[in-house]
Amino acid sequence: MSDFNGKSIVVTGGSLGMGLACAHRFAAGGGKVTIVANDKASVDEAVASIGDNAAGFVGDVRSKGDMEAAVQAAMSRHGGRRYSCLLRRHPALRHRGRHTG
Repeated sequence: MSDFNGKSIVVTGGSLGMGLACAHRFAAGGGKVTIVANDKASVDEAVASIGDNAAGFVGDVRSKGDMEAAVQAAMSRHGGRRYSCLLRRHPALRHRGRHTG
C-alpha cells in the first residue's frame, strides 16, 4: 500500500497504543512519520519498531513551542517545507478542546 507515499505525518502520543498503531500504518503506507511524546525511551522504542520511515521528537504536546519545534523537525527530517498531517492522539488533549498552547 502506498496511500501515504511521500507524506510527512506528525503523530502526538505516537509512542504507545492507538498513536503507535496509527504511526505504524502511516509508515507501512509509505509515509514519513515523526512520533512526538514526552518520554525519550518510549519515543526511541517506537521509532525502532517502525524503522527507516520514522523519526522521534521528545516534547510536551501541551506546549505550543514544543509542537512548533516538532513540526519544524518533521519538515526538516523528511525534506519538505510542510507536513501533510498532524494526528493529535494523546490523553493530555482529551478534554482540552482546541489546542491553544
